[in-house]
Order: sequence, then C-alpha cells, then structure tokens
Amino acid sequence: MRKAERATNEDILKFEEKMHRVCSRQTWQYIDPETIKLKPLKRKHLSKKKYFEAIRGEVLEAVELIDSQLNVPGRYSQFGPKNVLKQFVYQLVRKCRSKGREAKLQRFLEDSVRSTGKRTQRNPKHLGAKNLFFHCFRGFDPMERWVRSGEVSKLSRQLLYADVKDVPSKYLIGFIHQTGGKILNEVPIYVSGQTADRDEDADQ
Repeated sequence: MRKAERATNEDILKFEEKMHRVCSRQTWQYIDPETIKLKPLKRKHLSKKKYFEAIRGEVLEAVELIDSQLNVPGRYSQFGPKNVLKQFVYQLVRKCRSKGREAKLQRFLEDSVRSTGKRTQRNPKHLGAKNLFFHCFRGFDPMERWVRSGEVSKLSRQLLYADVKDVPSKYLIGFIHQTGGKILNEVPIYVSGQTADRDEDADQ
C-alpha cells in the first residue's frame, strides 16, 4: 500500500487482527501485547539500569516486529513504527515523572547515548537539554534507525505539547495530527503529580 493511500475500515480491521496474532505470541514483561502499550510499572522498575535496559529492549523489539511483519495501513496510523515509538517514549516519560524517577531515566539515557560515542545535549540554552522526551528519543534510538537526528527536536516538542495538555497516550497520534504537529518551545515547571498519565496507571 502506498503511503498516500487512505486506509479503509476493512484495511484497519484486518491489520489489527494480524497485529494481535503476531504480538500475542510475544512474552513481553513490560509491554501488553493486546494494546501495544507499556504495562503499569512499579517504582522499582524505574530505578535501575537493568530495568530501563529491559524496557528499552522490549520497546525496540515491538517497533521492529511491527515494521518487519506488518503492513501498516494508512500514512497516519498510530501503529506505524515511528508512531509506536512516540507512544512508548511518551508513556515512559510520564510514568517516570509520576513516580519521581525522571532523573534516573535521564541518567540512563545520557549514558546510552555516550556509549555510542555521541555527545549528550548539555547546553542549558537548548530546549533538548531540559526536555526528557528529547533524551528518550536519542537514548532509545541512538543509531537513528527510526528517528533521524534532525527530527528529534520537533518530535520531542510535539510530545511536550501533548504532555502539557495531559493527552492520554491512546489519543497521542490523533492529537498530534489534529493540532498540525503543534510544538511547545519551553519546558514547563511541573507540579508534583501533574500529568501523571492517569489514564494508563489508574489501577496502580
């Protein structure tokens, strides 16, 4: 299917059936194969390098699986590989903030980037230095397989805008397209407990 084509409801239903068949065979610890979302995470899962490495490994495995085995219908599908990565990045950052683990996540991401021989963004005048979504894209995809370096700043500011509006992750991709990819040009100061992705972690 060419990117310019618009998916029909039948295309989407067939795709979702196939996606659930493929993903249901996976034994992921941190990803729900039915929804392709991060499962509710306990605070201990957001505290050590080994947990972050395991979460990143499963996220990249899911993105690769969808890209290699599924023909995603429609150019704006939430299940396109890049859009799936956006949703995982969005969920993880918000979960870490809700549990006071932002600093630990940022440390892990910066170490990941440096391990590839690349520099981390430390310039306080650069929005990316304060935007955890920026660090997450770079730390999860340092070799730029899914997100090119020139896209990271724009995509991370789109997620920042959605985050400030407290958009649940299941509506994230639609929200980005409806707002024309609107971005936020400064990192807000969050109040404790604000934008904690209540929609996803309500059962915790």
